[in-house]
Amino acid sequence: MKQGPLASCRYGAWAALAALWLAAAPAAAAANDPGALRVWTRSSNDGRKTYDAIAAAFTAKTGIRVEYFNAT
Repeated sequence: MKQGPLASCRYGAWAALAALWLAAAPAAAAANDPGALRVWTRSSNDGRKTYDAIAAAFTAKTGIRVEYFNAT
């Protein structure tokens, strides 16, 4: 079955969410907000929109706030 660009984006979003889960414990310990998850990204503005959507869903489900920082 051929997949369109939205399906590919969805799989990427799930992969990013899985990465958030895996990084939760060590990243949260080093964050300014002890309850927040700090996530390093290297992305464009379009990528940031995707990360923000994933973070909002993650926060809604878990109550853990996500702080992104960009490597520029």
